[in-house]
Amino acid sequence: MHIISGLYKNRPIQTPKGNKTRPTSSRLRESLFNICQCFDEGFRFLDLFAGSGAMGLEALSRGASSAVFVDNSKESIRSINMNIQAFDVKDQSEVIYGDVFESMQKLAKRGDSFDIIYADPPYELYGGEEKKKIFYSEMVLATLDRLIDLNFLLLRPSGFLFVEEAAKALTHPNALKHLQLKNSRKMGRSALEHYIFKN
Repeated sequence: MHIISGLYKNRPIQTPKGNKTRPTSSRLRESLFNICQCFDEGFRFLDLFAGSGAMGLEALSRGASSAVFVDNSKESIRSINMNIQAFDVKDQSEVIYGDVFESMQKLAKRGDSFDIIYADPPYELYGGEEKKKIFYSEMVLATLDRLIDLNFLLLRPSGFLFVEEAAKALTHPNALKHLQLKNSRKMGRSALEHYIFKN
């Protein structure tokens, strides 16, 4: 893997060992950042289920002022830290090791707010607090929507949320209060869902 564009164009990205992570394709990364061209330099980026940190690093390469990387895998955190060191972006980066949903709540409650949030959760079901089987992607949406409802604006009102999901498992929740699906793009076995903050 490598950075597609910007300050660190063509720089290689260290990826976690094994097959537990699923690297986001260059095509999907390029598509996401094409959508985000409306943001001026200095935007804040949150990379959930960060894996290698490729999305957050791509954001920094394209002018983000900061990126926060969250993952619950020690191997992923090791790769993210190695990449941050190699790119010399420690001052612009924060790495959080732990449960993604708990980390979302902690970030929101300490007052963090982001212009772009990207989530690449596992393509599988999540037990949830009450063991109700839903997809991880649905849990991301529900958690963020609930935080906004409590006036914890983890996503800024003009911000974008992107969720990567298996194309065959796409869901379009209609019970969300504050997030609206703007579009969904299928790319091979994956799909990129783009949500905006409802006015």
